[in-house]
Amino acid sequence: MEVDSRERVVKLLDELAPASHLWVRSSIGERVGLLKRVARDVSRVARRWVERSVSSKQLLPDSSEAAEEWLGGPAVLLRLCRQLALTLERVEAEGPASLAREVFHRDTETLGARGFPRDAYDRLLYKGIEAESWLNAERLNGGLEDAIGRQRAFAQCEPQVAVVLGAGNMSSLGPADCLHQLFVERRVVAFKPSPVLDSLTPVLEEALGALVQANVLAFHPRRLR
Repeated sequence: MEVDSRERVVKLLDELAPASHLWVRSSIGERVGLLKRVARDVSRVARRWVERSVSSKQLLPDSSEAAEEWLGGPAVLLRLCRQLALTLERVEAEGPASLAREVFHRDTETLGARGFPRDAYDRLLYKGIEAESWLNAERLNGGLEDAIGRQRAFAQCEPQVAVVLGAGNMSSLGPADCLHQLFVERRVVAFKPSPVLDSLTPVLEEALGALVQANVLAFHPRRLR
C-alpha cells in the first residue's frame, strides 16, 4: 500500500472513531430503523446490483448462473436485514433472555441452537439445508440467559471500529459482514469492497447509503484501489 493510501485509511478510521461512541449508545429502535432503511434501499437498487454482477462476470443474462446472482446478492442481504430487525425487535419487547428459548440440550454437555431454516420461506427455498450452532455448556459462566445478555449486540460495550475487507466474487459477502459488525458486534465500519466487483461499488454505496449518512459506515475511496 502506498504511503498516501495508508494515510487516507488512517484518516478514515480516525473520522469514524467519534461515531463509535454514539453507536454503542444507540437505541434498539434506532438500529431497527436503520435496518429497515437499508432493506428499502437494497430493494430499490436490486436490479442494477444483479445487472452489474452479471456483466462483471461476463454471464449470459438469461442463464441459470445469472439468476444465482439474485440469491447470492440482494436477496441474501434483504433476508439478513429482516432477520436482524426481527431479532432486535424481539429483544426490545421481551429482553435478551427470550432468545434462550430457542436453545436445546443436545446431550448432557452440549447446547444447540437452530440457526436455519428460520421460517417456511427458508424451508421451501432451501429444502434439505439445516444449520445449528453448538456450545459446550461448561463454558457458560452464570448461565445461558446471562451469557446472551452480555453479548455486544445487547449489553453496554466499549466503542470500536472494524475494518471489513471484501473478497471473492459473491457480491453479498462484504455488505453482510458490514451488517454483522454493525448490528451484532456494535462496531462502526470502514469497508473496502472486493476489487473483483469494482463496478458494483457505486450500487453498494447506494444500497448502504443510510448507514453512511448515519456516520457508522464509510467506504474506502474507490480511487485508491
